[in-house]
Amino acid sequence: LIINSLSLVIVLFWLIVLYKPSFESEIVILPEFNSSSVQGGGSLLQLSTVLGLGGGGSSMEMYENLIKSEPVLANVIYSSYYSFELHDTIDLPTLFKIKPNLKLPLRQQPRDILLKSIKTVKELITTDLDIQTKILTVKVQMPESQLAADVANNLIQSLDDYLNTKRKSKASNQMFYIEKRIHQVEDSLVIAEENLKAFRTRNRVVLQSPDLELEQDRLVRSVNILQTVYVELTRQKEL
Repeated sequence: LIINSLSLVIVLFWLIVLYKPSFESEIVILPEFNSSSVQGGGSLLQLSTVLGLGGGGSSMEMYENLIKSEPVLANVIYSSYYSFELHDTIDLPTLFKIKPNLKLPLRQQPRDILLKSIKTVKELITTDLDIQTKILTVKVQMPESQLAADVANNLIQSLDDYLNTKRKSKASNQMFYIEKRIHQVEDSLVIAEENLKAFRTRNRVVLQSPDLELEQDRLVRSVNILQTVYVELTRQKEL
């Protein structure tokens, strides 16, 4: 009777004082496979790949790595969450009672809190990528059920925002390059056309001279090449 009573007291003490329940939320990310019938053309697919817009199974490995990266986790860590246990809105450093190293300079302490928070949150996030189906499963553990769901949803939202920002930035850089090249090629094309025009004005009869005929072919070829490049750049800009 004494042994059973002591065992019961120990178990109750562990359940009430020491045991901390853990809740898990799971999110499944499906791969975005590109369909050739939807793409409509090889050039569009190639341009989408250059701009970082192409989906597919290969991107899931990148998602798995980005899930635990600092740019994605920083937004998750400092977002506001409601805790039913604390009856207050808090962020994750407050939830896990993460304190900075007071030995560090004051300006470095926020960075120290962020790094400690990232390390703590990483241990609560698990990812599982199916090699065959390329389906990515993300699990988040938190001390409260709703908190686990909120953090998991915010994690995916942060990943989506990060990818959209990078894609827009990449697309903007590509557009800037294309527009600059269009102006350069347009100027070169005008010069080449003027050279061809001036040559034909000076040389009315070209067929009687092999040298003049060869020079004319070179000028025409230069104009054709620049026209092709100009049309292709304009088409890519429209895409």
